[in-house]
Amino acid sequence: MRNVVTFKKKRQDVGGEGKEQTINPNALQLSSLAGAAVAIIAAYRIPWETVSSAT
Repeated sequence: MRNVVTFKKKRQDVGGEGKEQTINPNALQLSSLAGAAVAIIAAYRIPWETVSSAT
């Protein structure tokens, strides 16, 4: 996924309640995993195609 979606998160600590914006760190690994899979498939000359998400 090229566009990583941010979301607001509430946190509670000694200083009180705070709000912060964060991302899902697992989403950053998706392009690397897809690249590795494509490299292996291409090495064996297997036809492949990627499908982008609709969300």
